[in-house]
Amino acid sequence: MARRGLLTFQPTAADLWLARRMAHVACPQAERPAKVITWAADEKLLIAVVGIAWIGIRLLDDDTRGRRRADHLMLTTAVSTALPHLLKRGVERERPDRRVVGWPRHGVPHSGKPYDSFPSGHAVHLGAIAAALVRWMPKPWRSWIWPVAAGLAGTRLVLLAHWLTDVAAGLAIGVGLEAALWRCINPTEAGKPMRLRRC
Repeated sequence: MARRGLLTFQPTAADLWLARRMAHVACPQAERPAKVITWAADEKLLIAVVGIAWIGIRLLDDDTRGRRRADHLMLTTAVSTALPHLLKRGVERERPDRRVVGWPRHGVPHSGKPYDSFPSGHAVHLGAIAAALVRWMPKPWRSWIWPVAAGLAGTRLVLLAHWLTDVAAGLAIGVGLEAALWRCINPTEAGKPMRLRRC
């Protein structure tokens, strides 16, 4: 297969070690639930859920601050679903399910395109949305956001869809993206219109 990416990343020693361990213990009983759980971070589902919440808040909530938060979460979700597609065009990295999984596959699915491993799109979405939610969720809920996001991102490792560094980089990219959007769109005090400032 001809390579098309500007960059090619090889897996690290830690990537290979973890992927081989995952492949060694893979079985249909673990892979099937992981496939269902990982769907919760699918871009189409996230856009639909956040979009419905955004529409509801915009229509039903008169609180300007709540609307700004909803706008920020919607923008963060939309950009975080587009960004991985752009990054994957410039980076080629073979997925672990093509590299370390032999035959029989023990329930390990073929994930996406063979050389679209970096970054994990699921992890980018999760990192961005979790970072946005932590900004305004009530304290009791905040402590659950990152463990849930990390658990969902971890399903990509169980399914051997991504290397450990794909997932770690995806989470970091998502957090950085959310922080950049937060700085660019400067929410002022409640009751005043949102104003843009230079990034």
